[in-house]
Amino acid sequence: MTTRVLLLLTASLFFSLSLRAQTNNSLLLDGCTNFFEIADDDRLDFQNGLTVEAWINPNCDDGNRMIVAKEWCQQEYAYTLSVREQRLLYTFSKNGNCNTPNQFETTDQLITPGTFHHVAVVHSPTDIKLYVDGIERAATYISGSFGLPINSNEPLRIGVYQALDRSFFAYYSGLMDELRVWSAALSAGDINSRMGAPLSGNETNLALYLDMEDTGTGNALTLVNKAIIDNPSHAVPMGAGNGTPYITSPAEYDTFAVPIEAEPLTCISPSATLSLPDIGYKSVMWSTGDTSITTGITSPGAYSVIVETEACRFLTDTIEISLSPSDNSIFIEGETALCSEDELVLNAASRTPGVSGTYTLAFPDMGAAAGAVLRLEGAISGEYVVTFIDDANCDTLTAAVAVIIEACAGDYAIPELITPNGDNVNDEFRLYYNGSVENYTLLIFNRWGQKIFSSDNPDLIWDGSIGGEPQETGSYLYLMRFRLNGELKEEGGSFALVR
Repeated sequence: MTTRVLLLLTASLFFSLSLRAQTNNSLLLDGCTNFFEIADDDRLDFQNGLTVEAWINPNCDDGNRMIVAKEWCQQEYAYTLSVREQRLLYTFSKNGNCNTPNQFETTDQLITPGTFHHVAVVHSPTDIKLYVDGIERAATYISGSFGLPINSNEPLRIGVYQALDRSFFAYYSGLMDELRVWSAALSAGDINSRMGAPLSGNETNLALYLDMEDTGTGNALTLVNKAIIDNPSHAVPMGAGNGTPYITSPAEYDTFAVPIEAEPLTCISPSATLSLPDIGYKSVMWSTGDTSITTGITSPGAYSVIVETEACRFLTDTIEISLSPSDNSIFIEGETALCSEDELVLNAASRTPGVSGTYTLAFPDMGAAAGAVLRLEGAISGEYVVTFIDDANCDTLTAAVAVIIEACAGDYAIPELITPNGDNVNDEFRLYYNGSVENYTLLIFNRWGQKIFSSDNPDLIWDGSIGGEPQETGSYLYLMRFRLNGELKEEGGSFALVR
C-alpha cells in the first residue's frame, strides 16, 4: 500500500501554480543546454526602432537568465534581453564590444518565478522603455547611457548568452511563449492591445513571430517564424538533450509529477527498490541519501525524493511503504478419500523454500493440532484447515482440504454432525455403507420427540429441512435398522445440526 504527496519547489521556495499565457502551448527550455538560433537578419537588428516582447514563466530567481541575445563581444554585440534577479534587464552596445555595456534595468523585482509575465523592451531613436505585464516600469541605467545598438552579424539566440570564447552560459530555464521582434518602436497602446492574443502575422514591422505552437522535441523541434515576410528565418534547436527542448501546455507543466515506483516489501522479501522514470534529471536526492534514480529500502515507512527536472525547478514525491502480502502460499498433501478404518495423514508445507514458522491444523469437529504433519485415527469427513504464521509474525497463510471418509468393505458410518450449507461437505444425514443394504428404516426426531423424517431407502438423505424449511441448529435423535450384506444392524442416538 502506498500514499503519495506531491510538492513543487523552486530553489528554496514553493512553486505557485503558473498563470496562463494567452495561447495554448509554450516552449520549455531546461536552463542547462537548450537554446535556439535564428539566422542573422537585418530586420532583427535596430533599424529605426526595435521592440522585443514575450511571455515568460521562469524557474530561477537568481543569476542573469537570457530571453534573447544578438551578440558576440568581438565587435558583434548588439543587444540582450534577460531576467536578472527577478528584474527585467536590457543590455546593448554602441560599438559592438562588451567592455562598456549599457545596461537598463527595472528598479523593482517584478518577475516572479513560477508565474507567467509579459515582458517587453522598446528601443526608439530617443529612449528605451521596459514593460512588465503591459505596464511601463521604472528603470535606470546601472551602467552606460542611452545610445543606439550596432547592427550585428550574429544569429539571434533564444535562451542563452555567447561568451567571448564562443562558449555558452546564462541559460534560461522555464516556459516561454509568443516571442515577437518588431523592427519599430511600439507604443504602449500597441503592446497592451496585442499582448493578450495571437497575431495574424501580417502586422506592420513584425520581423519575428514565434507562437510556440509547433510540434516535436529536441533536435526535431523547429520554431517556425509566423511573421509574413520575405524569406523568414526559423528558430532551430541547439544543445538538445534528454527530450528537451519541447512544447507543452502550461497546465501540463504545472501538474507534471515524478512518481516513485516501488517494488513490494514483503515478509519473504525484506528489501525493495524505489525508482524514478529515467528522463534525465539535473539532480536527485532521496531521503535515504542516495543520489541516483534508484534507492534501496529494508523497512516500511515514508520515503521522499527531490528531483531537479530543469534548472531551479524541483519536484518532490513522497511514498508510504507498508508490508504487502507476499506471493508465498502453503499447500496440504495427503490422501483425502479414506476408509473409516484408515489413518488420516496430512502434511502442510510452504511453497517458498526456507520460510520457517508455526503450523496449526483445525479439524471439522472444531478440534486442532499443532505442527505441519497430522496423523489421525478415526478421522471424520469435512474440511481440514491449516494456518501458517511465519517466525516474524508477518505473514498469515491458510490452506484447506476436504477429506471424505467412506465406509470400508462391509462397513458403514453414520454422521455425528451435519452442516447443510451447500458446500458438499457434511451437508446431509444418511447411512454411508459399502455393500448391500436391505430392510432399511430411518426415523429422525426433534428434541421434543416429534418425528420429522422417515425413509425406507438407504440412499435417501435428510438435508436438515422439513417441507423445504431449514431447521435450526441443535441436537436431533435417530433410529436406524437395516441388513448389511445379510447382517442385521440396529443403530440409534443423536447427531448435531450446525448452521
